[in-house]
Amino acid sequence: MQELKSNLSVYCVGNLIEVIDKRMLELAGSFDNPNFEEACKYTMQLPGKRIRARIVIGIGKAYGIEIEKCLDAACALEYIHTYSLIHDDLPAMDDDDMRRGKPSLHKVYGEGIAILVGDFLQARAFEILSQIENLSSETKLTLIQILANKAGTEGMVGGQALDLQNSGLSPDLNVILALHKKKTAALISAAFMFGAAIAHKSLEIIDSLEDIGSLLGTAFQIKDDLLDISETLTDKPKFSDLKNKKPSILTVLSKEAANNHIEKLTSLAIEKLKKIKTTSDEIFNIFDISFDEEGSYIVALETKKH
Repeated sequence: MQELKSNLSVYCVGNLIEVIDKRMLELAGSFDNPNFEEACKYTMQLPGKRIRARIVIGIGKAYGIEIEKCLDAACALEYIHTYSLIHDDLPAMDDDDMRRGKPSLHKVYGEGIAILVGDFLQARAFEILSQIENLSSETKLTLIQILANKAGTEGMVGGQALDLQNSGLSPDLNVILALHKKKTAALISAAFMFGAAIAHKSLEIIDSLEDIGSLLGTAFQIKDDLLDISETLTDKPKFSDLKNKKPSILTVLSKEAANNHIEKLTSLAIEKLKKIKTTSDEIFNIFDISFDEEGSYIVALETKKH
């Protein structure tokens, strides 16, 4: 598997996250409302892994693109993810009081401001993409089209709708996988596609990376479901999702079967990566994938909340 790997950069993960965090704050721009500015900065300063942004940068770097050329697009994608978390936490949706170890935005600034901060981040994400100076107009349009598709009814918002519609019900495996593919995997797919688009790769390569992102993103969400029954510290009490009858892979599969499904999805993703012969250590690190001496992959079956 060595041929699949390339050095990401001189940045370690912690430093890269700091670079992303700093740029996200810079890109927010100026405000004429101090209270609203404070609310925006509060949510952007909550600790996070910046997984989607790191994927954009990792794929770009694998194709020889410098971090600086990928950074603003990566931050725009994180803006969309952040807005989705703000809205998810609202009482009308998941009704979560905590986010990444701190009170959710609506608990600090109220529901109305939280909704508007989410709206601002969504609008600003597309504005950022339209203004990136070191990308061609064609590339910027491609990124905007990718994000609009993956954040809309075909992707994240469609997944959120499925989530709400199936809460308290008993959806089958196909519905849950469709929900995970849209709600979580869509933006992860977008991240893979962003990196390739910035590197001017062919539509064939972009489509392959879209599939890889979807597979790994779905596996990532199944891992997240497993946290609900683990001892790993999260913002929610153990068994919270199951007790609240939230759609979860664990309502239709045992823990062992869920882990097997993660292995299956990851195996398919690795096979597709072999065919296009490019990725970076950063991608493997994000998804807790490592390799033994024979080149066979090992995937961690549980991860921390993102």
